[in-house]
Amino acid sequence: MKVEDAGFLGSTGRSVNCNLTIVTENWILFGCVSTGSQNGPMNPGPVTLTRIWVMPAADLIERIRPTKDNGVVTPLLDENCEWADKYGDPMAGMVNGGLVPVCGDATITIRMLEGDLNLDCNVDVLDEQAIAFRYGAIFGLLLYDQWFDLEPKLTDFDIDVKDLQFVFGRDGSTCQSPIPEQPPGSQP
Repeated sequence: MKVEDAGFLGSTGRSVNCNLTIVTENWILFGCVSTGSQNGPMNPGPVTLTRIWVMPAADLIERIRPTKDNGVVTPLLDENCEWADKYGDPMAGMVNGGLVPVCGDATITIRMLEGDLNLDCNVDVLDEQAIAFRYGAIFGLLLYDQWFDLEPKLTDFDIDVKDLQFVFGRDGSTCQSPIPEQPPGSQP
């Protein structure tokens, strides 16, 4: 996990350190501190303070496939958002000893790009060749591999024209610009 300033804390030219992270078995506590001779930013209302970058566990590749609406949705519960000045005193407008008035939970969706069989964030001829090679394979044959059985979402134990259409129809899709759109999943 990596935590970084989203631009607000460093907006006045102060240096920002977001390496204050404590990880336990049940929770992760992180914080950011800005320092410098300039005044810190004032509270203009709702702002994004940080960005959190997470990497999925390696075994996730074995639990999901690049099929429609794949992914794992994980809620992030926010229990305390605090904002204080350099002396640790609550900033103006905070409630109950420094708690930010509006501090919401978030949801992270970890997905694979639909149709990206070689996981390079690009659906191209390599993915199309990989699925075409297995065309006609059924469960029980050595050529059959559940990874390539994309349509319907729950496997039907054959690699047929629906599976080929699923990949070929997403030709040119990338992680930055998926075809079709891949919105985040809903919270479990």
